[in-house]
This record gives sequence, C-alpha cells and structure tokens, in this order.
Amino acid sequence: MQGLLPGSWLFLQAEPFGGAAVDEDLGQRPPPDELVAGRAMILTPVQDQAIAARMALIVGSITFDRLFGGVRFDEVDGDVLFAYAKDEESAAEIEDTFALHISIIATDILKREIGIVMVLPKQTAQ
Repeated sequence: MQGLLPGSWLFLQAEPFGGAAVDEDLGQRPPPDELVAGRAMILTPVQDQAIAARMALIVGSITFDRLFGGVRFDEVDGDVLFAYAKDEESAAEIEDTFALHISIIATDILKREIGIVMVLPKQTAQ
C-alpha cells in the first residue's frame, strides 16, 4: 500500500504480540454442536442448508423442488444421518435414489464419516 500517497503507510497486525502458538491451528475450531451423548450431534441450520444446496446442484431445480422442498437434515448419530422429508413417498425416493450422494456431501460438510442416510417422513419427526 505504500506509494499511493506520499508518506502513507499501512500497518496491520495479523496475530497478537508474541505470535501464535506453534501447535495452534487458527483455521480449525471444535464444532459447537457436539452433544454430550457421545457421537450424536444436531446439525446447525447452516450445515442443513449447505447439504441441501449441494444436493440442488446435483439433482437440478425440478427434482429438488419436487423431492427436497422442505427436507431437513437434522441429526447424526454415529455414522447415520437422519433427514426428514415432506411425506413418505418423497422420503423413500430420496433414500433409494440419493442416499449415496447425500452421504458423500454430508461427510465433506460435517467432517465426519456418514455411512448411512435415513430419510423419514416429517410425521415421525418430534
């Protein structure tokens, strides 16, 4: 930035005086949504929407509106992701056709292995 105005200097401090700890990874932080029940966690709205957005890119707008409208990716217990669809037919089609896609996307977004995707109708959601 120097040279734009005579005598102007821009000072930035990227870390506190003394520097960051050698083993400190400033890019990673522990997930705030971990539950004390062990390996179970409730997804944040951002995680839910991120999975839905990536699925929209894969399936296209017509299929997304028909099947994924109102889908909520809700909870992970172990390696099982639970999602809730608007009705039983949509839940069955999503699970049969797109479970592998969802598990790959969710594994990437959640940074934990998702091996099984269970899609249930919203009537069974509490």
